[in-house]
Amino acid sequence: MPLVKLFARNNLTKAVPLASLQSRLCDVWGTKPDTTKLMLFRCEDWTDESFQEDVYVDIRAYGALNHLKSA
Repeated sequence: MPLVKLFARNNLTKAVPLASLQSRLCDVWGTKPDTTKLMLFRCEDWTDESFQEDVYVDIRAYGALNHLKSA
């Protein structure tokens, strides 16, 4: 089950398109929306000035790699 955490700055004025992002990720991973969880967190950014991103992404997934096993 993939888990995607999105950390967006509090002052971000653009909408984060969660539904379309989830749909695209499901296509990439071959999963369904009920097993692909997206979580949006609004937060203050306390990192160095060299990091100027509006959204940070943390992706965690667990799954079998059956297609990579040798025959």
